[in-house]
Amino acid sequence: MAKVAPALAAGCTVVLKPSPETALDSYVFGDAAVEAGLPPGVLNVVLAGREAGASLVSHRGVDKIAFTGSTAAGRAIGAECGRLIRRVTLELGGKSASIFLDDGDIDTFVAGLAGASLMNNSQTCTTQSRILAPRSRYDEVVDALAGFAREINVGNPLDLDVACGPMASETHLNRVLGFIDVGRNSDARLVAGGGAPCRTQSRLVRRAHSLR
Repeated sequence: MAKVAPALAAGCTVVLKPSPETALDSYVFGDAAVEAGLPPGVLNVVLAGREAGASLVSHRGVDKIAFTGSTAAGRAIGAECGRLIRRVTLELGGKSASIFLDDGDIDTFVAGLAGASLMNNSQTCTTQSRILAPRSRYDEVVDALAGFAREINVGNPLDLDVACGPMASETHLNRVLGFIDVGRNSDARLVAGGGAPCRTQSRLVRRAHSLR
């Protein structure tokens, strides 16, 4: 919306190409545009892979590119837009940090973790994916994080009692597990979790989803 709304307000037409893993919300967005009375052709939703994205970036009919995604893809898009002298805005991957201060209240900190770090199963661009804490409070913060992680109810995201559902794709799951392995092979210390739910539990989650 940070990209589409200003463009529409300025009188521009928009081609929205979402990630293939997040197509459903784009359908909902398209339905909302129709219901709001947007004329045909003003907002266009294209559900496709990287090839379609590359074609849009280089298409002569596109005046401005706005991209949210990985740094690697952003480099390629930035290079192409530089070659074409085309305006571009890049919102790329990062590691958003939250800061726990010397006089921070640990209970308030833990109470905010679900919204700050687990929204959409931690798959948002604003996820607080690392926490900076003073040495004097380090052990206390780590223990609080570990306790919070151990108590998280993982399962079917349609269940209101579940706090964390699945990754968007198997590729993303493997990437997350790969980062855990990197940590295990470094000086990092694993204090909670460290693996995917067992296959039996995964099958039960899928079955529960189908029954709903």
